[in-house]
Amino acid sequence: MNTFQCDGETYLLDAAEEAGFEWPYSARAGVETTTSARLISGEVDQSDQSFLDDDQISQGFILADVAYPLSDCTLIIGVEDEMF
Repeated sequence: MNTFQCDGETYLLDAAEEAGFEWPYSARAGVETTTSARLISGEVDQSDQSFLDDDQISQGFILADVAYPLSDCTLIIGVEDEMF
């Protein structure tokens, strides 16, 4: 398991990159699944995203390029294939 710090004003993807993690991305606009992750615990604000439907959100999917942490979070990345 890897960890990184992220304040509530920084997108998760940006904080991960600043910490040295490689996370694939494309548009950085919350409109595609490249930065998808599954939220295992914690809470995020991803109100900037416009791609995920209510079902995907209820299953815990987030888009890290437009998600701010609201608490300590545990994520699984590389879940793009699980979304459909």
